[in-house]
Amino acid sequence: MNKEITVGIADMKLLRQEGTLITYALGSCIGISFYDPMIKLTALLHIMLPMSPEKEISQVFKFADTGIQETLRRMSVFGGIKSRYICKIAGGARMFEVLGNSSLANIGERNI
Repeated sequence: MNKEITVGIADMKLLRQEGTLITYALGSCIGISFYDPMIKLTALLHIMLPMSPEKEISQVFKFADTGIQETLRRMSVFGGIKSRYICKIAGGARMFEVLGNSSLANIGERNI
């Protein structure tokens, strides 16, 4: 039976066995999958924002800059090699029409 693991918002999960990593409700958030086909190691990261303030360490997976770095670090611990990774990205929608020059208006684009 195929094991399904849900990745929440501002979270990341690794899978070293048969199964499926899934995330929901991306909207302006970004889902990034990483796969090392040689050792069948998979990670799925669900980020909310592009940059962490002061390299926020309590929620590393909330931000693209810290979340990607930590995902790559953890994959290497399990034998993953960056040059073999196949990565896919989804999300980054423009969710709302915001009046004015708000940085929230293009958060999805900034996440990408």
